[in-house]
Amino acid sequence: MKLGNFEEHYTGTLRGILKEEKYLELAGKIGKHPGTWYGLSFHEQTLQAVEMNEQEVSEKLLGLHQEIVQKNYVSARYPYTYFAPPEEPLLIKLYHPGECGGSCSTSAPAPWWVFTRIKPTGEELQKLRPKTSEGFFSRFKRA
Repeated sequence: MKLGNFEEHYTGTLRGILKEEKYLELAGKIGKHPGTWYGLSFHEQTLQAVEMNEQEVSEKLLGLHQEIVQKNYVSARYPYTYFAPPEEPLLIKLYHPGECGGSCSTSAPAPWWVFTRIKPTGEELQKLRPKTSEGFFSRFKRA
């Protein structure tokens, strides 16, 4: 299987999961394919690729599922999940349903977690870090 580079998969076409059973199936499937994964938490101060094995990724996916179930969101019982390729995922992108906003939102949220078999370079990680925007009043105070 050709891995390609991280950015190619991160910005490429991903398949979405539409049912909780499919999410749990994906989590179980990951645990059965040995290999190195890299986890990126977008809620950490510093975005870094943490090396993980398949079992750790599977357990983390199940833990994130439980976190969403406990929050009892009306519209979601698992993280909004996108992955590619379908046969044996190389990249899984998860979004927290409580941070995605409404359909009229003007900006896309950063992912909650990304799991990938392709280690991102430092340059690729730098590009992923959400830009901090300065509010109107902050700019006004500075002037």
